[in-house]
Amino acid sequence: QQPNKAIQRSTKTAISSPPPAKSTALSPRSRSGNPPSQSCTSSSSQLLPMTAIKQEPVDSYGNGGSNMPGHGSTFGAHRNLVQSSRALAAADGEERLAEVRRCLALNDRLSSTPPTPMKSPGAFSQIYVRLYENFAQVTLSPGKSKLTVSLNPGAIDEIIQLLNFVASTRMYHAVLLTGMGNIFCQGVDLYHICQDNSEKRKQLASDMAQAVERLILALANFSKTLVAAVNGDATGLGLAILPLCDIVYASDRAMFRSHAARLGHIPEGGLSISLSRHRSAAIREMIFMGRELTAEELMTEGLVSQIFVAGRFMEETIPRMRKLCGSNTAGIHCNKALFNSSLREELSSLLPAESRLLAEIWSTTTFNKQLVNFISTSKTITLQKMTYF
Repeated sequence: QQPNKAIQRSTKTAISSPPPAKSTALSPRSRSGNPPSQSCTSSSSQLLPMTAIKQEPVDSYGNGGSNMPGHGSTFGAHRNLVQSSRALAAADGEERLAEVRRCLALNDRLSSTPPTPMKSPGAFSQIYVRLYENFAQVTLSPGKSKLTVSLNPGAIDEIIQLLNFVASTRMYHAVLLTGMGNIFCQGVDLYHICQDNSEKRKQLASDMAQAVERLILALANFSKTLVAAVNGDATGLGLAILPLCDIVYASDRAMFRSHAARLGHIPEGGLSISLSRHRSAAIREMIFMGRELTAEELMTEGLVSQIFVAGRFMEETIPRMRKLCGSNTAGIHCNKALFNSSLREELSSLLPAESRLLAEIWSTTTFNKQLVNFISTSKTITLQKMTYF
């Protein structure tokens, strides 16, 4: 009977005692809408039998486990992302090799084609063209602009015409770009875009920006060897040409500069793209602050191959061109296609947007005022004497 009395007493105590009050206080996390912490959970959840907790199998990527919603799907998405990245990388690699195969096929087709009479490259009025036995030399001439050895849309189109001619012939294997006197190239023709009429300035700025884009893409996609012989100062667009050349010879008196920061526009010719691999302190100072760099400094940056004495500059360059074009040009062209594939893709995708922005800046009244002031006060540009008849 004693055990029965004990049971009766415990029963009466359980009936008479009120149920525990539920806590209505919320923790800071639960007020913000997040799940309550472990300390706020009901005590009844701690008394669940062990059979209520089911451990589901989880693979090495975290897939599975219904008690962890979103955990497996996150790892699964990461795995899919890794696989898709690998697939894209493999596709890019195949595209690079496809470019090399096209180059090999082109060389095979040209070598098997019987010799044909030499075609004429056409007439040129703003550049000088000299054809050697196996390469062509383009000399950037003073032209009709007051800014000597600068490039306007007409001169740019003639350079592209010569590049297309060399690329389509079997006889010529390279193009040599050089300037005149102590100037390689002073960039775009600033007088061409310096106009007071807003509508005319807008049209000329658009024409110049599109011409620069055409030139850069033509140089980047030129399949044969491209050599620059920097005989003197290279400014702006003249500087932007150099990263696209396979070999750059420079005179010991050559100077390199950019006026973009002073004029208040972005660097022309995709310099922000082609110089992305050369982001040294000297390059940044040249672009941002207009610092002049010597040939020795650019040789340290990897943009200049060799430096020659100014008095014997072309005497050193021409024999090297003959030796280059007399070697296995098919191997040279295939290596060029492989090395320059990423730069070509970047320029093709990014340069059009930069060209549109450059045209917008060039067409503004603010830029035109800065340009007029720059032309009248700058001591780093060379003007030629105009002859009027």
